[in-house]
Amino acid sequence: MKNKFKKLLALGKTINSIHDPDTQMEKILNEARKSCSADAGCIFIVKDNFLKISYIQNDTLKTNKAGYKNSLIPVNNNSVAGC
Repeated sequence: MKNKFKKLLALGKTINSIHDPDTQMEKILNEARKSCSADAGCIFIVKDNFLKISYIQNDTLKTNKAGYKNSLIPVNNNSVAGC
C-alpha cells in the first residue's frame, strides 16, 4: 500500500509538471490503465448534454487515434449515458 501511495504522489508531481492539457490527459489515462492492467481505456468529456470520447488508448489495436474519437453520445433517457 505504501508503494502505491508513493507512485500516486509521483504521478501527481509528473502531471503537475506537464503544461499541455492533452498530454496530461494521455498521461492520466495511461497510468490509470497500467494501475489496473487494462488493455484499453478512454476518457469521456461531458459538454452540452453529450459525452464526447476525447482520449483513447488500446494496446491490442496499437492506437490512440481510433475512428470513433470525438464521437458524441447524448445524455438522455434514450441512451446508455442517460440511464
